Amino acid sequence: MPSPFPTSRRYNVSAVEALCVLLNRLAWPHRLGSMVSHFGRSREALSTIFNAALHHINERFARLLKWDDRRLDGRWMAACAKAIHAKGAPLDSCIGFIDGTVRGICRPKNGVQRAAYNVYKVLQFQPGLTN
Repeated sequence: MPSPFPTSRRYNVSAVEALCVLLNRLAWPHRLGSMVSHFGRSREALSTIFNAALHHINERFARLLKWDDRRLDGRWMAACAKAIHAKGAPLDSCIGFIDGTVRGICRPKNGVQRAAYNVYKVLQFQPGLTN
């Protein structure tokens, strides 16, 4: 990322700060207002910096963010699923594991408490691909 990092509203921001704003916003679902005290910038400035950094990453690395048909073809995914199943996974169509989204919970009811019990009081969603 270039430094100083250009934004549409001409905020004076370093590449490191722009990347920190982007990663902080993507790491956990929270509002820009909660980032104001941490970064010392207004919500409007943080929004502009976040959008500019996201746009820069997408423009620069879009080819790496798309599905790679050449490397991830049916034969490769079948081999992955077979290897994961051979290691004891109950599903025979799981091809990989994704670092999932975590959502806080409070006082779950109707049987969810027992199913969702963990020390952190969160539900973790890990969507994956199957063949």
